[in-house]
Amino acid sequence: MNLSPTVAFLLLLFSATCLVAETISAGVPDPGEEAVVVAALILGTREDNPPALPWFLTEFESDLVKIFGYNRYDLMNMSEKPFREHTSEWLIPSNDFQLKIDAKGKKRLSCAMDVGLFHHEKRVLQTSVSLTREKPLFIAGPQWGRGRLIIVLIVK
Repeated sequence: MNLSPTVAFLLLLFSATCLVAETISAGVPDPGEEAVVVAALILGTREDNPPALPWFLTEFESDLVKIFGYNRYDLMNMSEKPFREHTSEWLIPSNDFQLKIDAKGKKRLSCAMDVGLFHHEKRVLQTSVSLTREKPLFIAGPQWGRGRLIIVLIVK
């Protein structure tokens, strides 16, 4: 059975591809500080001599390798917005993928939000997460070339 790339992508997302890195929480900014949510689209591949990771991923290198198994992660696109409680924001890491963030609330240790992933304006994933600086959300996307597209959601 041949599946179109879009259908294959949807099946991949619905087959439990939403992974949260397990790291120790060190908190988000204090209530007086503004938190920023960053969405990035990266491409994971394997290479003999990979270059350094994009700056914002260096602390998550072991998590990325453990979860996805690649040793090279190239930044394809990135978007960031301030985290404002009880508001909705669109983070657009590419023309094909969009993330909608519904900010629920901020506590000293976490930012709670509902996350909707859209592929060509169609919702393909909806989940609730609580993120900290050391606890990003990784969403495995479709195979792309010799690797896999990965959407990363980070609070900084």
